[in-house]
Formats: sequence, C-alpha cells, structure tokens
Amino acid sequence: LDISKHNSWRVLHRLDMVIGISGGKPQQIFSYIFIVFGIILLILLLKGVMTGTDTAGTYSGLTMVQNYTYYPAQDSFAYPTCQMTNGIKVSSASNTTLLDFTYLAILSYTNPAVTQQKLDEFFGPGVAENRDDLVQSFRAEAQQLNPITYFFITFPARPGFGVISVKGTGHGWDLLADAQLWSAAVFFQILRFLLPFGEIWNSIFNNLIAAISEVESSSISEVSYYKQITEFISFLKSSTEYTDLVVTGHSLGGGTAIIAGAQSGIPAIGVSGPNAKLSRLSFDPPLTLEDIDKNTFNIIPQRDPVAMIDDPGLNYQNIRCTAPMNNLLACHGSTRSVCEIMYSCGNYNRPAICECIDDEHRYPSPLAPSLSEDFATACANAVA
Repeated sequence: LDISKHNSWRVLHRLDMVIGISGGKPQQIFSYIFIVFGIILLILLLKGVMTGTDTAGTYSGLTMVQNYTYYPAQDSFAYPTCQMTNGIKVSSASNTTLLDFTYLAILSYTNPAVTQQKLDEFFGPGVAENRDDLVQSFRAEAQQLNPITYFFITFPARPGFGVISVKGTGHGWDLLADAQLWSAAVFFQILRFLLPFGEIWNSIFNNLIAAISEVESSSISEVSYYKQITEFISFLKSSTEYTDLVVTGHSLGGGTAIIAGAQSGIPAIGVSGPNAKLSRLSFDPPLTLEDIDKNTFNIIPQRDPVAMIDDPGLNYQNIRCTAPMNNLLACHGSTRSVCEIMYSCGNYNRPAICECIDDEHRYPSPLAPSLSEDFATACANAVA
C-alpha cells in the first residue's frame, strides 16, 4: 500500500511538473505578448477610424536657403555611404547622393501642388521633373483605387533615369497597414529575444511568418501597397524609355520601396523603413536573400522603433539621432534624418534646411563666410 501511494505521488508530481512547465511563467510571458499585441492593434484600429481621412498633400515642404554650407564630418567621421555608388547618383555630383535620396524619400509627404517648386529649390531649376502625368496614366490603366501616394521624378540630363518616391505613414489606416504586414515579424523578433540562442531559429521563423501571412492572405492583400509600386515599376520598364530606376521612401514608404525594389530587381533606398529579411517569404512573390542583399539599402536612425522592425539586409547605414532619450518616436522623424545626413555628409551645392536649427532639431547653423546675414535671419526672411 505504501509503495502504491508512493508511485501515485510520483505520477502526480510529474504531472504537476508538466503542468507547471506548460502553464507557468513561459505561458504567462506569451500571454502578455499576445495581450500587448492586441492592445496595440486596437489602438491602431481606433486611430485609423478617428483619423481615416488621408492628410496627404497638406504639407508644404521644408524651408531652404541657398549659399549656406555644412561641411562634412564637422565633429565626427562622415558616413561611409554619403556618396554611395556611382550607379545610383541623381546628378553628375556624387557627394550628395545619400542626401539627395533622403530628400526624395520625404518629398512624397508634400502637397503635389508644390512638389515641382520644392524640386527646383533643392536641385536647381530644370534639374528634376515631377512626372505626375505618368503616375496618373498608370493609375487609370491599372484602375488603382488604393490611396497610396507616390511620385515619379525624372532628371532630363540623365535620359532613362527616374526615381519613384513612395509616401510613408500619413494616417491611421497606414498604421494598420504597417501592423498587418509586419506584426508577425515583430512577434517572432520578441520570441527570438526570449529564447536561448534565438538566432538559430531564424530559418524556422521565416516559414512560420509566411504561414501566418497565408492564413491572413485576404486581409493582408488589401493593404499590400508594395504590389502597386511593383506594378508601376513594371509599367515604366515596359515603355523602354526608363531603363535605370530607383525606388525610395520613408517609414511605410521605405518598407514598401524595399519590398518592391527587391521584387523588381532595382535599387531600393529606404529611410527609417521596416525591413524584410525575416518576412521575405510572406510577400507575393516571395523575396530571396539575394534579392534583398543585392538591391536594398535602409537608413536606420538610432532608437527608431520602426526601422528596428524585421531584420535588415546586407546593406544599411546606421545614423545618429540627437533627440532626447525620453522621446520615443522623435528618431523616426523624416526631417531629423535629412538634417543628420546633411550635417554629417555636407550639403555642397544643395541648399541648407531651415528646420535643422529649430528648437526641435537643434543642429548648428551652416556657414556662409561671404554673407553678412546669419542663417537664422535668412530663414526668417525666406518664410516671410
């Protein structure tokens, strides 16, 4: 009888251990993760409902002044990608390549009525041209109803070359699009962090993310902005007039550019964009590591939560963020990124941006040895 009781106790003890393992602290951790995800998605849904009207086109662009200069690497090393490569520079000057693409990435936030004006101010009159006629022609032909905004910029001095600038997150529904496309990648990044030797599970995570996306395929397809950009790239290529294309964008626009560029086999430059390495198999068509490593480049500011989503490909550039540590989203700001690149890489023949010295960004003023008017005064006069 004692032996029987002892064996019974051992069985129950083992069962308790099993239940403890499956229902103890690990289960609590995963429960908390799912609860947090649910709360975040609910907040995004409510934000989408409350701010569902697209506000694209209400931004009048950055204020710029000519003849003031930021010299590169004033107090640190310049970024090694300031000049990038000769194949994707937008003009004959290669010194401002990274700055040029960062500016083009955030240009899509501006009011279409002033887009050409802002191109002339930055590059000089007649250097760059906003080809909205081609965008509208494609939209009509493809019967595109999705509200994604993108511009197509050409440079007459470089026949066959063009840059597609994709607008980033502008309202609540865009935030939901971000969440649906990359929520699985974020979940498995958190899981990888919690697991011992989490990196060894990457190959499994790729397939699990793809499986989750397959289950949600109908809803994800509705917010797959990258498909429209990939189709637009195919439209431009089919004309044979444009054989040298680059796609760029900030935030959601940067993530969209990375996916579309990898799918289309053209250079893609994201600014604070979510990455695509972990979730590469979930896109339609899927991406390969070679697609991502060969064609994509992401500018990743310090402490930028959006640029931390998913894993970057082989080519990326970390940049400084001068925002206070307690400001969670400030490092994601597009103006802060263009100011950091202008300050660190130099602006050469490009105009200096007035917002860089305001109370929010606090960069030093550029120099103008030949001018008596200080930069702050010149900016005030430019706004007046």
